[in-house]
Amino acid sequence: MAPQQRCRLIVTTTAFITGILCSPGPRLSLADPSRRQDAEAVPEATRTVDPAYVDGPANRSMSRAMLLSLIPGAGHAYLGDYSRAAAYSAAPAALVATGYILDRSATDYSYADQNIAYHLAEKTYQLSIATTYLAARHSFRQSRTNGLANAPPSEGRLLLAPFSPTTLSDPWVHFGWILASSATTIEALTRRASRYDDIRTIERADHTFSKSSGTALYGSELVSGSIMTAAAEEAFWRGMVQEELQDSTGRWPGILLASALFGFAHTLPSGTSTEKTDRFLNGTLGGLYLGLLFDKRSHRLAPVVAAHFWYNIAVGTTLFLVDPLNNPLRFQFTLKF
Repeated sequence: MAPQQRCRLIVTTTAFITGILCSPGPRLSLADPSRRQDAEAVPEATRTVDPAYVDGPANRSMSRAMLLSLIPGAGHAYLGDYSRAAAYSAAPAALVATGYILDRSATDYSYADQNIAYHLAEKTYQLSIATTYLAARHSFRQSRTNGLANAPPSEGRLLLAPFSPTTLSDPWVHFGWILASSATTIEALTRRASRYDDIRTIERADHTFSKSSGTALYGSELVSGSIMTAAAEEAFWRGMVQEELQDSTGRWPGILLASALFGFAHTLPSGTSTEKTDRFLNGTLGGLYLGLLFDKRSHRLAPVVAAHFWYNIAVGTTLFLVDPLNNPLRFQFTLKF
């Protein structure tokens, strides 16, 4: 696995363990149910927390599920969801094997550093941890509310969230990508960078493609990578990390801490100190925008998944058109001059 993927997996695990250590556990998910997406389904009489119960079997069961989730599929197996467990066990292994084969066939290490199969494996692993948390928290709520707590969104709903009429009609979902795309275009025009019209051929993994075929390949990798990134990162960083930090430290400290951790996660890929500083600032600001949207939309994941997806699509497309040499997927190009 390439260094970039290894670093991100370390951050995923570290942030996960930090969230567990900083959090008093499931008690937090019921401490202030008025701002939860399933608050209306919980009668007032059931919203009190029994400390003996929270510190007892239910809390231990959730903690065990979360610790086991570090092994792909194991957390879901512990919760009794064997079909999910099988899927989350097989998918990362298959993707890593595919990535290894692609690595062996490519002599250009710049491709291995952005191997789409490794990227998808990493995000599948991250989604496995986050969905284990969501399922374990739901199971805990079910036991405290006589089965009235709403179920967490399925993976299918998360992956399709960017195309839902509800999210597409939300103006705040589009605020981030419009701003980022505009800023990227202005910056590229200022530098007089190369343009899409300047491209002769497109290269990927030691293969040379025509301009049209390479563009189609870029688009397919951008969409598949963006949709998995949006679903996995939002389920993890907003649905789990921010959820627990807000419950542990309060509304605003939780949003700020989760945003800072999200920004730090973006500094780990290789780069100069200036590049890492830029990535930290961009990641933190992006995390703050997504964190505020998550909080504003009653801790529903669909809006932030959609906002994250369209941001990645907009920036990746804009760079490909106005500054292709700096495209985020690290495609290589032969220019006409």
